[in-house]
Amino acid sequence: VALPAGKVTLSEVESKAVLAAYGIAVTKEIVVPEGKDVAAAVKGMRSPFAVKIVSRDIAHKTEAGGVKLAVPADGLAAAAAAVIANARRYKAGAAIDGVLVAEMASGLEALIGVVNDPGFGPTVALGLGGILTEVLKDVTYRIAPFDIETARDMIGELRAARLFDGYRGKPAADKEALAGMLVDVSRMAMALAPRLVEMDINPVFVGEKGKGAVAADALIVLKE
Repeated sequence: VALPAGKVTLSEVESKAVLAAYGIAVTKEIVVPEGKDVAAAVKGMRSPFAVKIVSRDIAHKTEAGGVKLAVPADGLAAAAAAVIANARRYKAGAAIDGVLVAEMASGLEALIGVVNDPGFGPTVALGLGGILTEVLKDVTYRIAPFDIETARDMIGELRAARLFDGYRGKPAADKEALAGMLVDVSRMAMALAPRLVEMDINPVFVGEKGKGAVAADALIVLKE
């Protein structure tokens, strides 16, 4: 994978392109430059949409007001204008490439993170995503790379592992797809180790059993 030179935090679009190159499923999406017809650009895609600012200079899009969720097709133009305006207010002079328009994903939310430890090398974390991340602090770790059995063990170690098996009438989640994604992330982390500082894939939406898992957001930080 061709990576930009120097110390850099990749945008969501760039980060997801790296994930996709390593076989990791990402949401169906398109980048629409500022001033372009957003509705025309997403023709053939399924609503509702997530609309996000695309900028290397704004790593934390939500804090900047750079994210609009569950946007209907007829609200895309207004949502795009709003996130761009919010981003400019948040960080004057930020280089803005446009907006990312993605089909909304659904399922049980998980997170996968990587920290490239100076002693141990890339270490992969798994936890529940969304608002549960900060509330429960339910996270497990393994040193990369690892196999599918190790990935299954990670899922089983979570205190909230029962949620993946279905709970109070909700269907079971596709644990095997999540385990496969963990393995792919561990291998990618090793391949990128000479440049990788950290990686955050949050949320990962784990669909019903047999329907896969998809990365809805990602951030990769590189060193020189």
